[in-house]
Amino acid sequence: MSYPTYPNTFTKEVTVGDKTITIEVGKFSEQVSAAVLTTCGETVVHTTVALGRKVDLGYFPLSVEFVEKLYAGGIIKGSRWVKRDGRPTDDAVLRGRVIDRTMRPMFADGVTHEVQVISTVFSYDGVNEPDMLGLLGAGIALSISEIPFEGPVAGLRVGYSKETEKFSFNPTVEEEAASDLDLIVSGTKDSIVMVEAGANEINEDIMVEALTQAHEQIKAVCAQIDAIVAEIGKEKVELVSPEEVEAAEAKSALAAELMSKYEAEIKGFVKNKGRLESFDPSELLAAELEARNEGVVEEDILSESKLKAAFDLAMKKMTRKMVLETGERPDGRSLEEIRPIWTEVDVFPRTHGSAMFKRGATQAVTVVTLGAPS
Repeated sequence: MSYPTYPNTFTKEVTVGDKTITIEVGKFSEQVSAAVLTTCGETVVHTTVALGRKVDLGYFPLSVEFVEKLYAGGIIKGSRWVKRDGRPTDDAVLRGRVIDRTMRPMFADGVTHEVQVISTVFSYDGVNEPDMLGLLGAGIALSISEIPFEGPVAGLRVGYSKETEKFSFNPTVEEEAASDLDLIVSGTKDSIVMVEAGANEINEDIMVEALTQAHEQIKAVCAQIDAIVAEIGKEKVELVSPEEVEAAEAKSALAAELMSKYEAEIKGFVKNKGRLESFDPSELLAAELEARNEGVVEEDILSESKLKAAFDLAMKKMTRKMVLETGERPDGRSLEEIRPIWTEVDVFPRTHGSAMFKRGATQAVTVVTLGAPS
């Protein structure tokens, strides 16, 4: 049975590998900045993007949620099942983080408005996974919204079977179970933005080929998103004022000046401070403040907070420069060196089992106690 199209609904098909994903805009959630319904098979994900007020929290307040409900699979666990909402599952949290890590770098520096991205699974067919539909929906929604966004950006999952020696893009649940690689790649038409992977001893050449083929797919999807934006994209609004842009440029210029003037000192901070210690440029800060503000009229005095922010930026720039140009990492490791790993068993005498795992400054203690046979 065919149904009439909802009025003012934009519909488009996007191809990812051998999968066809249907995009619908305008059918639901008319009051948000953008809402996209993505469908593959009988899996349907609804993604909304909302722009909030400008706040001053010291960071970009982006909120990303991936919402899974049992109704999407037509499941009722039984009459004794508590039907109230609980906390999100671990899978839902991790899927939301994949979307967050993809989208967050694509916003302009200086944006401090609240932005909310929510992907809700409306239907799940048990064949096509919803997380990549949510990722695609978020990328399209942000691109067509009025929110400034340096997209388009897209993402997909890549599978690989050693037996067939073939790659699959957005594999089905059955294909994923038979795959020796579970790779998620997000990116723009120019570069890869985010990678997350698990594999069964995949050869490095296969991994590089997977990334290459994934980016080719991403480029094709980004071109399709560009076409959608050209048809229904909203005009972008200005969230960062010219004064804020000027202040950011001044901060960057000051950071570059500090890097040049205190190169040896900043390098020393980067190389000698461990992960558990923070950067403290108090001595340099006091001397530089005194030198810069001596004989300066009151309205041109450089504040301590602005100079501290420039020092922080200078250290980040120096860290990046050292890693890329000389291969020096902040804790002294080479680019091929992992953190020291330590494991120990039978840590506690009265438990039936205990173990400690430590990698760098990250520790996990696992304890097992058995019940009586009765």
